[in-house]
This record gives sequence, structure tokens and C-alpha cells, in this order.
Amino acid sequence: MLIAASCTGIYYRRMTEEAHRRTFVGTRTCIESRVKLECEKEQQEQLLLSVIPAYIAAEVKRSIMLKMADACQQEQSNRSFHEMYVQRHNNVSILYADIVNFTPLSEQLSASDLVKTLNELFGRFDQIAQDNQCMRIKILGDCYYCVSGLPVSRPNHAYNCVNMGLQMIEAIRSYRFQCGHEDRHSHR
Repeated sequence: MLIAASCTGIYYRRMTEEAHRRTFVGTRTCIESRVKLECEKEQQEQLLLSVIPAYIAAEVKRSIMLKMADACQQEQSNRSFHEMYVQRHNNVSILYADIVNFTPLSEQLSASDLVKTLNELFGRFDQIAQDNQCMRIKILGDCYYCVSGLPVSRPNHAYNCVNMGLQMIEAIRSYRFQCGHEDRHSHR
């Protein structure tokens, strides 16, 4: 009888221990999934903010959440095809910068060196934009587009863009001198 009670106790303990292990592993998996989801959500947020301004991103997210809530309550056939996120802004200056002789430069450099060069220059341009209260709106090949005067209206928007352009020219000169690429590329 003592042996039967001992065997029953051992069996009960093993089953309880196994249940605790499963619960622990399940909880750990849940926590790992939640952390991974948060990281992916942060990456998605950064990607969205690298493409569109924060105030438009917030409006897009709000609109998507409203559409998802409405989809649960209404038929989907009543929805519009695309939502427009347009705002009018007065007194805005736009700076369009293009690297002169980019095509010959791209033929002379390897692909990785070309990407490294553009990354270095555009990184400098982003810092200059921030220093001059400008906002980069697009990079397309060797073209850099930025604005001043939105989303926050600024009375000195034109000055900011002109000053940024002059500082971009100096940044390119500095980069050429640093790398020994004299007269390979300039700015217009």
C-alpha cells in the first residue's frame, strides 16, 4: 500500500511538473511573440515615417483604424476606393538638388562605392536639412527634394532653402576633398 501511494505521488508530481513546464514554455513563447511583434511594429513605424511626414502618417493610421471598425459594422461595398490625404500650405519653399555629372560618376565607381557615396552625401544633406528647418520629402536616384514651411509654417522658408542649398554645395566640396574626388561631381 505504501508503494502504491508512493508511485501515485511520484506520478502526480511528474504530471504537475510537466504541466508547469508546458505553461512556462507557452508563456515564454507568448512573450517572445509579443516582443517580436513590438519590434516589427517599430520597424514599420520607422519605415512609414521615412516615406511620409508624421502628421500624414497619423492621419493615415487613424483612417485605417476607422475603416477597420466600420468594416465590422457595414458592408464593404459602400467604401471609397482611395482616401486622399491632401492639405494646402501657403508660403512653402521647395529645394530640388541634383548631382551634376552623376551618370559619368556612376560609370566610374563600383555599385557599392556609388551607394556608399550617395549614402554619405544624403546623410549629410539630411543633417543640413534638419539644421535649416527643412524637411526631406524624397530621394530619387541622385536627386534630393526638401521643403521648408511645412508642416510648420515658417516666415523664413525661402532663406532656409537657400541657406541649405549653399551648405549642400559646401558639403559636396568637403566630401570631394575628403575622398580625393576632385571635379567628379558638383551640385546644381
